[in-house]
Amino acid sequence: MFAMKDKLIPFCVVVGWIMGQPMDLNFQLFETATLFITVLVVAFMLQEGTSNYFKGLMLIRTLISFHQ
Repeated sequence: MFAMKDKLIPFCVVVGWIMGQPMDLNFQLFETATLFITVLVVAFMLQEGTSNYFKGLMLIRTLISFHQ
């Protein structure tokens, strides 16, 4: 699994290039903030090592709020 990650990103860039979709790493402020907040939320959820329905509901709510 970990050996494939070095080949997956260049493959996705080539496929995006063929499709005419730019695949650069130039992230705007919204994408950077969304990634940072998502990492914080998931880190807080995994801190205890247990989960319940409320934590799952919070993760789904976070996903829906960023999707809109």
